[in-house]
Amino acid sequence: MSIQEMPPSVGHWADDDQGLPKFRYTGTLPVVTTDRDGRPAKLPPDPWFLLGNYRVTLFVHVSGALQLITGERAWARLNQGAVPNSGANRANLTFEGDTPRVVNLVGLGSIAADPVRCQREFGCGWAEYSYDLDEACVTRRLEVAPSLTPHDGVATVLVRVTVRNRTDRPLAVSYTEAITARYESIQQQNKPVSQRAMRYRHVTACDAGRRIAKADNFGDIDDPLDCPTPDTISRHDGFPPTLFLQALTTPDSAVPSIASGAGGDELALTSRATLAPAAEITIECAIGFTWQREFAEIAATTVALRKEWDSVAGFGRLWRKVIRDFRDESDAELRRELQWHVYTLEAMATYCAFYGETKIPQGTVYDYDWGVQASARDHFQHALPLCYSNPALARSVLRYMIKRITPWGQIRLIEFGYGYNQEYTYFTSDQQLFFFLLVSEYLRVTGDLAFLHEAVKFSPGNGVEYATVLDAVEQCFRFLRDEVGVGKHGLVRLLNSDWNDAVYFIVKEPYNRVLYTGESHMNSAMACVILGDLTSRLECAARNPAFTGDSQRLSRLTASIRIFREKVLQAFLADLGDRHFPRRMYFAGRSYGEENMFLEPQGYRALSSDARSVYGRSARPPRANPPQCGACHRCRGCADARRRPFAPVAHPHAPVRWGRVAWPYSSRCARGPATRTARSQDGPPSSLRPGHAARRRFGEDAQRFF
Repeated sequence: MSIQEMPPSVGHWADDDQGLPKFRYTGTLPVVTTDRDGRPAKLPPDPWFLLGNYRVTLFVHVSGALQLITGERAWARLNQGAVPNSGANRANLTFEGDTPRVVNLVGLGSIAADPVRCQREFGCGWAEYSYDLDEACVTRRLEVAPSLTPHDGVATVLVRVTVRNRTDRPLAVSYTEAITARYESIQQQNKPVSQRAMRYRHVTACDAGRRIAKADNFGDIDDPLDCPTPDTISRHDGFPPTLFLQALTTPDSAVPSIASGAGGDELALTSRATLAPAAEITIECAIGFTWQREFAEIAATTVALRKEWDSVAGFGRLWRKVIRDFRDESDAELRRELQWHVYTLEAMATYCAFYGETKIPQGTVYDYDWGVQASARDHFQHALPLCYSNPALARSVLRYMIKRITPWGQIRLIEFGYGYNQEYTYFTSDQQLFFFLLVSEYLRVTGDLAFLHEAVKFSPGNGVEYATVLDAVEQCFRFLRDEVGVGKHGLVRLLNSDWNDAVYFIVKEPYNRVLYTGESHMNSAMACVILGDLTSRLECAARNPAFTGDSQRLSRLTASIRIFREKVLQAFLADLGDRHFPRRMYFAGRSYGEENMFLEPQGYRALSSDARSVYGRSARPPRANPPQCGACHRCRGCADARRRPFAPVAHPHAPVRWGRVAWPYSSRCARGPATRTARSQDGPPSSLRPGHAARRRFGEDAQRFF
């Protein structure tokens, strides 16, 4: 990348035995990354890959280090490391004898950091490390089974280790796999211990017969009103799961043990063997967590999991059922990319115990660093591809979000702890638009109009009467029309933020002076497109015999949506006037985007079918030296950016904002069968797929600006 000093290559892509993508990491560790000014970039020195299903999230580092994460009740790590965003685990091989030699297989200081002596590969649901230890070859493979329905999944990783003697003499070895029991909520990980509201402790135990070591975790808090029962809505979770390690197959039937240390109690399995020349041993164990604390229940879970595991293909055949082959895509690189993105969404998806549904986390900072489920718009956006790849999961995401909608149509922005959700410090203006976007796309792609009649609880989810999805749509539109509303220019109001939730941090203005006066051109462009799509879907429902009893209601709703949309559209066109691109917003008495193009509104502007003659004009200003095209607050070469208070350090989201601004345009242009037929016999295929081309073009622009 133009702004990062990195090795020319850190690895390459290929296909595994199941025809699914895998990545071989060939770079050295630690990774040192700097920006174009030579300053350290905020990237980890030990990159990680994602394994997971709907019940477990596992960050597997290139060095072999693991972060075992749960988000079912609240975001937390079960093996919290010495510093935030790290895990504590161990794997080593000991060559026995008069002078034993221990080889560490995990960590930045281990042999895993050497690309010559360790081959590291990461695929869909698995990670594999192959070590060259001179006297022996060691292969360590970790596998996670996929979730096959929106409500299932096993929070367990199977570890298989093979040790082969490469010498011409007997070789005595012992292998240890261990994980540290130290539960900590991600929400609290960056706070001093003295300031953490919830304190966690654990009690360890072993079952020699079932060969299980476990750590039962418990939460303690001073205030007895917080977390009195597992079902109580709370800002903190006081009912964490049990961490366990179980020996499955070892040459000597080794039993897991528990060793106390300063960082917590370590659950460890050590297996010993003497290998004849060219002989090998296989050691298998399971590491996971569960809310069922009894040894018998833990054993039953792993027995059921192993029945799904193939000695050759592992869980690969199950992942093959989850991930489409995209065989109609002739571009091998794009096909592999599509499969990897589907896998990543499946591995990120997280079941929520409070609402009983599964959603796609925002990931990155919100969930894995701050420990909050945020924000609503991100859950809606991330579920859009699921309409194609996994409609049942898309429906669960919608149900999850509807359960966070209040009876008056407000969508709560953030959830944290156990079922605790609120607006935090935001009063956003676009959540309903993203809800309509996902509902419309789901109905359009699946044709599942019956979903509108499905009964779902409104927020807070406990003890509230059921309402239908159609009820939620109507109430959310009322909220958009009446509570968000429009400003003096007739554009949809900004409130304190739209998609760019750093807006509120632009200038130092009293909250009450900016909340109700700002207007968003992005919200307005979205409303013109998304409300048009929503109306089309509702009209399809009105023509369906199953909705005969809703005909008058649908007629009123679609008429009201058309009235609101038409007013916003005319105001948007009037504001555009003779301009070649729309402004970005009105905020704190200023007009943003007068001479510099912000990308956010442009994709939706181009998608509107109501004013093609206007929208078809060139987006390039008629100037000899047009300004840079991009988000002004990130364009260092723009004179207007230097004088405006829209700095990249204004908000922690700013460094990642560019990665998302092109999503609405590229994703919607890429959808549907039409793009498959837009080919030429002469030109390269990638240049003729609007979505693919837009993504690549916007990505190149982003690299230039950063």
